[in-house]
Amino acid sequence: MDYFRVARAEQVIWSHATNSAEKLATALAGQCHMIEADILMGNTSTTPFLVPIMAHPPHTSSNLSFEEFALTVRAHNKSSEGGSGFAGKKKGIKLDFKSPEAVVDCLKFLRGVPFDAPVWINADIWRGPGKRREKCKFDPEVFFKQCKEYAPAGATLSVGWTVQSSYKVLLGCGGYSMKHISRAIQDIERAYPSVSNRPRITFPMQAILARQTPEAGIEKLLQYGSITLWGEARPADMEWAVSLQGIVFIDVNEPGWKATYLVTYFLASMMAMAGMVAISIVYYRYDIGDV
Repeated sequence: MDYFRVARAEQVIWSHATNSAEKLATALAGQCHMIEADILMGNTSTTPFLVPIMAHPPHTSSNLSFEEFALTVRAHNKSSEGGSGFAGKKKGIKLDFKSPEAVVDCLKFLRGVPFDAPVWINADIWRGPGKRREKCKFDPEVFFKQCKEYAPAGATLSVGWTVQSSYKVLLGCGGYSMKHISRAIQDIERAYPSVSNRPRITFPMQAILARQTPEAGIEKLLQYGSITLWGEARPADMEWAVSLQGIVFIDVNEPGWKATYLVTYFLASMMAMAGMVAISIVYYRYDIGDV
């Protein structure tokens, strides 16, 4: 906020999923402050072997490697010193790691090149809302250890939860639970027992789920850092976000019809209700038969 001279966190403008050379060029010429991009192991046309690239699963190839991404933003920032207009603004980066294998190489590279702009290191390191059965790809202990050893000085850690659609969202109780939040805070305190040595931390939360999180949970997270809302957000979600007492960054999309009406969760909830009705009918007939 100080770097970009904004009064409130929600005034920071984001370029989201900037995973190609074309999108990066557009972001650098645009009005955004922070460029968010995804990183995984894959290949480009010039690198047939696996390297960190800018891509989101299920894609495994890109026309932009991580090194090209970082050097391009750095070159833009150097040429923007003393400039004016959108193209004359320096840009920060948010690195959203999708592959644990990419973390160390990227952090080492970034630490080796001077980067005079905010750097956020993002990963979903905990299992969150929904009935996702597969294990989280990241190990919190390992991720924090890698960041402590290799992250650029002053980098912000953006650590969040995996999420999955759940019928509970339709019922208004599908947010992040106190159990999710307590586990996250315990891992942070274990990794950084001294508050004075703890980096800046932000908690990325899916906007619709965040709004259904217990108020005490939101307040607890804001004691440890900031919150960054992502995903589709309805007007009511935005009103709630700006009413929070704390630092809240907003990197959201316009809501589609599914998000507006929570249709994603409608079928599951209807099937559950139908099952309950069917069971009730069976028991009712059974009771009548006994009589």
